[in-house]
Amino acid sequence: MGTYNRQKRRLLHSKSVRIDVKEIKRVVGEVQSALGAGAFAVAFDGAQKLCEWIGAAVEGDGANPPMGIDVATLDNIYMTALVWRVRAKSGLGDRASAEAMAEAYYKAACDRGCAPRIVQALQIKAQFALDRADWQAAIDALESIFPHAEALGDRAVEIAAGLALANCHTRLYRFNDASEALVRAEKCAAMAEGALDENLPAIWMGLYEIEKLTGQCEAARSCLSRLGEWIQNGKACREDDFCAFLLAQIRESSAQFDSQNVRDILDMLKSTSIYRAANGGESPDAKRQKLQHIIVDIEECRSLWASGEREGARRVYDRCVAATDDRATQQTLALLRYEWAVETGRCAPTSAQQCHEIVDDPEAMAHEMARLFDEDSCEDDGNILMQIHRGFIDAELEMERGKYEESAQILNWIHEVATFRDCASIAVRARAMLCQNEICKGNARGVATELVEVYGAMRRYIGEIEALPAFLIAYRLCLLVGDESPLEALCCVNDVFERCEQKFETCCVQHGEPGMVALGLGLLRIYALKRDVARFEKVAAMLAPAMDPARRAHRTMVYWGICAEFERSLGDGASRAAGYLKKMRELAEINGFDASRI
Repeated sequence: MGTYNRQKRRLLHSKSVRIDVKEIKRVVGEVQSALGAGAFAVAFDGAQKLCEWIGAAVEGDGANPPMGIDVATLDNIYMTALVWRVRAKSGLGDRASAEAMAEAYYKAACDRGCAPRIVQALQIKAQFALDRADWQAAIDALESIFPHAEALGDRAVEIAAGLALANCHTRLYRFNDASEALVRAEKCAAMAEGALDENLPAIWMGLYEIEKLTGQCEAARSCLSRLGEWIQNGKACREDDFCAFLLAQIRESSAQFDSQNVRDILDMLKSTSIYRAANGGESPDAKRQKLQHIIVDIEECRSLWASGEREGARRVYDRCVAATDDRATQQTLALLRYEWAVETGRCAPTSAQQCHEIVDDPEAMAHEMARLFDEDSCEDDGNILMQIHRGFIDAELEMERGKYEESAQILNWIHEVATFRDCASIAVRARAMLCQNEICKGNARGVATELVEVYGAMRRYIGEIEALPAFLIAYRLCLLVGDESPLEALCCVNDVFERCEQKFETCCVQHGEPGMVALGLGLLRIYALKRDVARFEKVAAMLAPAMDPARRAHRTMVYWGICAEFERSLGDGASRAAGYLKKMRELAEINGFDASRI
């Protein structure tokens, strides 16, 4: 570096054209003002002029320094002008030129051996790579930052690079590498003094997302607990991180069928300034607020739909569609509507009241999904989770059609992809649906042992509460087979069964709605098999409010079918069973279902 500086001084004092220091200062001010005002063309012209004036001197062609400005200051102006060129070209949308100029800035910083400049140049290169979703290029740039940041003792840079690096590794499904990057950032934040510990919430949220995908459900919840305690203790937490925490809490509450808590958290989200301030605009902050607003509204859509408030869900959904131009969000909304279409089945409006509701044809929605997603490669790392989500819905639709081989093919693909990427929580869900597919084919007895294993895996990788519906199906199959030993070897059956009953009753009594319909139907089937009249009637009464023929046709038919089977098993309930079967046939005909199998 000493040799370079001696050469630079010699060149600066060689014979050349002098530069007017007043003119330099004028142009510097002009560029700064133009960048602040978004006048990027003016900013670029000024920055380019500075580079041409000063560049000859500092890069080797020789120039005399102007009076009143030292060599170091002149070089600093030159390096800053190189950065301004990048910013201006980016603002003008000329990404290729901006990246080329960023590379020139990086080379100049390396030539000078200036660690702060090198770090800045690498950060710029990493951001360009992130913007074009080139995760590996971003990783290379971010990894290069650490030795320079360590030499400078800049903990803030190390933390920021660690968070960005973890995001890139997660995108590539390198979860161990992502965790290591976050743990490193966590140690830096813990060691740093002052405000740097406000990065801890973002780090914990990153760890939570990784643990969820890899099926480490207890570790994931531990991350949320730490963050919850942090917030309760009044520690520093950016509002973005607070919103992410609340959204994660919604996911956890939804998985445990706690609809009341979901609604309470949604109210908290709507009170945040990010949500309330989302009034449009083109600035990065405005776009971020707008996206946050839509994310909250999508969660409200899900909550309203789960509660049977379809008209409210439709209103919020339409608002989201009208408000977003973000492709990923558009895909999320399309998947949500597709899911609703499959759930409601092929039902046409049965009354004037329903004509304005969401009653989509699932077949048409399936074609729309193919159009929307085929434009992106299935191997696009930013899109693969959406592809998997779509795959689950496609598989459910194929099962509804009776196309079990096609459904199995989709589910096997999901299982293979999820296993390859170590997404244990997704892989086990695929296994559970494959078992469901076999049951639909009439192979209930053959899948009993497999389903017991799946239940054990769901407890481990998803959570005990979320695994309860799988437990009930496995329990029922064991009853049909006449061998409960596989389940008894895996768990204390009586204790788990009691938790099933308690959870279902709590949802119904406390929240006024059967939020766990799948669990309730599972309990109903088992009590029907056991001919437990008292418990059957109790659960049937709690399920009844969720069985609306106009809105939940398929679910209602399942409910009536169980009731018919139970009444027939009693010996004196033939007429009541016939009544249920008659209602099922009528509802099947109205909604286009195959009534011949009833």
